[in-house]
Amino acid sequence: MISAIEKTAYHEAGHAMAFMVLKTRFSKVSIVPDDESLGRVTNDLPDSFFDEDLNANRQRSLYEKHILISLAGGLAEMKLTGVENTDGNAVDNSSVVELASRVTDSVAETEAYILWLQERAKNMVDNPWNWIAVEALAAALLHSKTLSARKAREIMKQARREQVQQRG
Repeated sequence: MISAIEKTAYHEAGHAMAFMVLKTRFSKVSIVPDDESLGRVTNDLPDSFFDEDLNANRQRSLYEKHILISLAGGLAEMKLTGVENTDGNAVDNSSVVELASRVTDSVAETEAYILWLQERAKNMVDNPWNWIAVEALAAALLHSKTLSARKAREIMKQARREQVQQRG
């Protein structure tokens, strides 16, 4: 039986891995529960994130990265458990819909766009090199509970290096 804390560790490690792969900044990752969630990856969105005057392509790119990051957590947890955690993904899914609807013109387009991004996020999580990073970070989170972004990235990169050495 997989514990709730282990599910949370994989969920948050999935988000952190996506931040790393997409070269997007975050400040820490934690599986310490608070009033709003069982864990979180903290990032500071730039003031311009919701700036309607941004170049449309630049804004779409920013939103896509954050949609992929939002989706990666639940997908990592689902890869671990084999079951989607609809309650645990509610905040992430709400964010996905909000961001996707900002760059699409209809409900049908938003739904199709999200399906495409879900497939991209699934491919990111299923990538063996990325999954190694998720597993290593989840294990470290179960031990330390909270890690700086620097430490989290170090753990994920080290896990990948060790895998290369084992295969070498």
